[in-house]
Amino acid sequence: MGYGLMGYAVDVEGLQRLAGSQDEKTRRMICGRFRGEMQRLDDDFSYAPEPSTRDAIYRIVHGEAKPGAAFKYAYAFKLIVEHFGRHLPNGALYPIRGEYMDAVDGALKAGGVTAISLSGLSYGGFPVELPRPDDFPGTGYLTAAQVVEADDQLRAMADPADPDVLDAVQDLRAWTREARARGWGIVAFYH
Repeated sequence: MGYGLMGYAVDVEGLQRLAGSQDEKTRRMICGRFRGEMQRLDDDFSYAPEPSTRDAIYRIVHGEAKPGAAFKYAYAFKLIVEHFGRHLPNGALYPIRGEYMDAVDGALKAGGVTAISLSGLSYGGFPVELPRPDDFPGTGYLTAAQVVEADDQLRAMADPADPDVLDAVQDLRAWTREARARGWGIVAFYH
């Protein structure tokens, strides 16, 4: 299938408050909701058994994420984001090739869009303190204020001539429009 970008409109400040909060009720809700997905992740990553996905979620909520197996924290964090967020349409962004990502970012820059890019959403980092994976998944985010700026710039941008690039820009417009309407930010995962 290939690699692609998955985005979520989510209260980024809420995620930041949760990390290190020791909120056991919320942690239990997340683990209960994603029991099957946590088992699938643990099975997929059995070559690196520690921490389990459940333990990674615990450590994120308790502010105890440790170096090593950073990718497991990233996938655990994705479950937290899925719990609180709303998946955004990504038909033009999943799957996506590296050269296509470069073409979209080039078109955004040429159109005066500086507040959002596919590379930033793929590799910009976490909105909370976590070890950064060497490889996948890549992660990036925009705060609610950055979403407003990106949405304004995307609305003002002329449509790119390349229909494939236009499809990606339209996905990004839908992302910023949805997040802005909710007063939220965006967290994205590239894998």
